[in-house]
Amino acid sequence: MSRPLRLAGYIAIGVLSGLLLAAGLIFLLSRTDWGMERVRGFAVSWLAERVDGELRIGRVSGPGLLGGVVLHDFGIIDPKGRPFLATDSIELNYNIRTLLGGSVVLNDVALYGPEIVLEQLPGDTAWNFEYVFPDNSPGEDAPSTRRLILFNDAVIHDGTATVRMPLEPDGPIEPSDTARMIIDRLQGGLARVMRFEDLNARLNRVIWESPIEPGRLIEIGSLQSRAFLWRDPLLIEDMGGTITMRDTIVAFDLPEVELPATRASVIGRVLLNEGGNDIDIRVEASRVAFSDLQFLHPEIPEEGGGSVLLRVQSQPKGILWLAQDARLSTPGTSVAGSFGVVTGDTLYFTNVDLRASPLDVDLIESILPGGLPVDGLLVGTVEVRGPLSALETSGDMRLTGSGTGADSEIAWRGVLDVRNRSVAARSFDADVRHLELALVAAFAPELKMKGSVSGNVQGSGRRDRLNFTGMLEHASSDGGRSVFDGGGSIEGGGRSRRLDLTLNASPVTIHD
Repeated sequence: MSRPLRLAGYIAIGVLSGLLLAAGLIFLLSRTDWGMERVRGFAVSWLAERVDGELRIGRVSGPGLLGGVVLHDFGIIDPKGRPFLATDSIELNYNIRTLLGGSVVLNDVALYGPEIVLEQLPGDTAWNFEYVFPDNSPGEDAPSTRRLILFNDAVIHDGTATVRMPLEPDGPIEPSDTARMIIDRLQGGLARVMRFEDLNARLNRVIWESPIEPGRLIEIGSLQSRAFLWRDPLLIEDMGGTITMRDTIVAFDLPEVELPATRASVIGRVLLNEGGNDIDIRVEASRVAFSDLQFLHPEIPEEGGGSVLLRVQSQPKGILWLAQDARLSTPGTSVAGSFGVVTGDTLYFTNVDLRASPLDVDLIESILPGGLPVDGLLVGTVEVRGPLSALETSGDMRLTGSGTGADSEIAWRGVLDVRNRSVAARSFDADVRHLELALVAAFAPELKMKGSVSGNVQGSGRRDRLNFTGMLEHASSDGGRSVFDGGGSIEGGGRSRRLDLTLNASPVTIHD
């Protein structure tokens, strides 16, 4: 055999030996317990350079090191010694050339049974994920050291997420303020808790770090969960959209949010400030069911719904909940228009412009804390609009089923000041077609009024002093008839109530 042929044979044998050695090494690293333990050590070392906290990886398995691995019993404890992430297992698929090139691009990621905790502890100014993944990037003038960390098609199976944030009210906490909140007592103070159970989600793309610009991006393909924002659960049947985080701003655009019988889109942002968050959220519900909203307020009726555009905005003295273009109905009640509620140290209404026809008294009684002393159905139209200091109201109604044995009919127009518990009225004009005095007795039983009246009344004043004029005809239950023309005032309340009248009466029927 010639020398060139022998040299070529040696080269071929060397190449083949190298390939066999490389294949054996890959097999040793990716197919044997010894090799997977080496991979586990490498993974822990690699993650430790990027994560501040305690890492745990029970063992590593998988089809092959070059294509993907499975991390079993994976967990992260934050620098304060509190849990941040724990999973039964994580499946990772990747391109080894991308990893060797310095970018982390993981495909078809699956988390099984993850428990995720996002929290800002009382007295702290940062969230735990800011400690776990610290921003080690240099200043603006220095070259960026950020690399691409990208997750494609990540899936969460049967997960749990817990969110904690400090509960730091300006004044004393009343039991009624926190009765429906989930609260943890922690070292340093109280924290409000929101919990998401039975969490299943598909994330189309997650950009955790990018060399182009700072911030994070999460594209949600679908998400289902049983959420406890309050003690009563909210069932999220599906949700999709985009969430972005940059500096202290969290923005979200969720065009598809589905509850059991509600369909809506949500867009907004939350500015994470020290001492309180600044929120601005817009919810457009093309179809809303009251039964899906009982987690907000248990007294919301079970039946009914409609459509509404809801704005939630931070205000200097609380949070504004502004419903616009609302068209809502329940059995016996139909309401259209706009109204706002500001919650904070005190609760008050604003931007009221509503029309109700008919209006179920039992519904109002179930929602209002003190209820009403009457029952039945208000058939007709009720309109209110304007600020609480000058709330214009008008209506034309008939109260049926009130237990008085007859319907009461009244039309009115006037202006109310309802900023305080003592309601004030001015320019109030009522056309009384038929009013059962038993209804008046329900509000002021000490007056002991009987029979019915009809006529016209104008009034102004407050509940503790009411001035009125008018002409009324009183009909007693035995057929007697009296006509009164004049005016007067009612002062005080209860047993100390005083009535001052100047009347012309003709005819008059006197009863024992």
